[in-house]
Order: sequence, then structure tokens, then C-alpha cells
Amino acid sequence: MASTVKSKVIGYGSSKVKGKTREYTFLEFEDGTKLKNVITTTYIADHIYVGEEIEISYMNVKKFQFIIGARSRRGELMLASDDSMIITAVAFYCIRDSFLISTFVGYWIGKLSLIQYENIQIAIRHFAYFAIAVCSIYLYKFIKFTKDYKSGVAALEESSKQVQAA
Repeated sequence: MASTVKSKVIGYGSSKVKGKTREYTFLEFEDGTKLKNVITTTYIADHIYVGEEIEISYMNVKKFQFIIGARSRRGELMLASDDSMIITAVAFYCIRDSFLISTFVGYWIGKLSLIQYENIQIAIRHFAYFAIAVCSIYLYKFIKFTKDYKSGVAALEESSKQVQAA
């Protein structure tokens, strides 16, 4: 689920740029919120200043906080809709090391089935059952990521409409 913080930035840790993304060790806000291992686009990061009020919508993705959008104090809405950011988040959220481990386990399930039953069709079937189970888990995680991303963007857009109406 996406969370929103609207407060002044009082500090941030070291950051490193990788392509169009920037990773902060932490972001700290006046209201006491502290985000660790923050990933965002360089466009959004260029609007994060100490002492400036900003509204940020973020998601917890494994051990990272992924900023999906922000609204500056001037009312400018910035979304992390950059392809590289979304691919980075999906890689952290859905795949990561689990994919390699599940492929390795699936291989051994197939190999042990082949040894036990001495039938390649049964071995392939057992590997396929395992692969389908793993793929369905990743599909579920991807759908959940998409819903969380959309809810975070919707929260920022609703906040922008309220500011414009006032």
C-alpha cells in the first residue's frame, strides 16, 4: 500500500545516481518520518531540498522505499513514470534473488523426478507444476505493485485538486 508524507525535509543521507534513478541512504522529515534506502527519479530528487515542504507518495518495496510521486510546495506534481524507475521497482519487488533460487529448485525437482520415475514426461510435468506456481506468485506481486502504484498516484492527484480548489 502506498503511504504519503507531507512535511518539511530536515535532512537526507548520501545519494548516488544510477542512470535516471537516485538512491538516498535516508530522508528525514520534520514530522518525525524517516525513510531509509530511498529510490526515486533524478527529476523528483532535484526538488528535494532541506527546509522545503514536499508531499511524497511512496511504497515499501522489500528493504527500499520507492518514491512514486511528489508534489512540491509550488504545487508542481511530479510522477515517477520513467520506464527505468518502474522496471527497477518491479525488479526489486517481484524478481530479485527469488527467481534464481526458484529456477535452481525447479531444475532439481525435474532432475529428481527423472531419476525416480525414469520418465522424461513426468519430470517435465513436475518442473512445469513448480514453474507455474512460482510464476503465479510473481504475477500476484506484480498486480499488487501496480495497484499500490496507482493508489499512490491517485492520492497525490487528489491532493493537487484540493490545493487548486482552495
